[in-house]
Amino acid sequence: MSNINNKYNECYITYIIATYNCISEVDVLTNTVSTLSDLPIEFVVSDGGSSDGTLDALRNIPGLIIACSSRDKGIYDAWNRALPTAKGKYIGFIGVDDVPQREFIQEAITTLKSFPDISLLYGDVCLKRNNIYRKIFAPETSSLVTGARPRLDIPHQGMLHSCALFKGNQFNSEFKIAGDLHFLLKARQEGLILSFKKLNKIQAVVDEDGVSRSALAWHILLPEYKSIENELCLKLGYSHTKTKILSFFRYIPSVFMLVKKISWHIRGAKIKNNNKI
Repeated sequence: MSNINNKYNECYITYIIATYNCISEVDVLTNTVSTLSDLPIEFVVSDGGSSDGTLDALRNIPGLIIACSSRDKGIYDAWNRALPTAKGKYIGFIGVDDVPQREFIQEAITTLKSFPDISLLYGDVCLKRNNIYRKIFAPETSSLVTGARPRLDIPHQGMLHSCALFKGNQFNSEFKIAGDLHFLLKARQEGLILSFKKLNKIQAVVDEDGVSRSALAWHILLPEYKSIENELCLKLGYSHTKTKILSFFRYIPSVFMLVKKISWHIRGAKIKNNNKI
């Protein structure tokens, strides 16, 4: 990795990755760290005590920082463990096979240096499935920050958070899927989100078949949404009926996969040439 000794002195963005027994996906992270090594960013991993060779593979990635490797309570606990290690002024969270995009990073750094009070900076996201890519557009104005019935309508993978949001604050590790929504809504209620901005760039390429987009995920989200509403005394902008129906599909996975396939062909904009991402 080029200029590795100087890199951490000028680190502007930290990407945090939670890993656990994902040896087949580590090569994606290896390529990402190598490809983006000339930028003032760092990658910090919190491993959950992998036993399939993941940890050894991570140790062989030049410049990658391993914050810890021990049993954790899930992704939000893993992120919490990595936060004290982060040196960036802004922090993003990605999966091991998510790929932050160079153009977004470059424009983000320029923007954040000019407007250092921005709390959240985000762009669009590109979903991938079987070498087919679809661009999902994020809104210019997010209900997460300004809406009376907020929801996570901006992509969290690769979104940049000011490190000020994490001073004395952590993710609630009791959540399995909605911990990022809970964290951001608490920050909103406490007046910590000073401003936000969208860049017209793809912030990351992510896998369409992630855990958070499964039928089981919708089942988990039902009580987690209710927990957020009760704790923060608000109503979220989601359809309880829709969530319940999607949750029911865990009993008939073939139907759920058909619904996902149909959704895949109508969501966002298809990108024919991934070199344009």
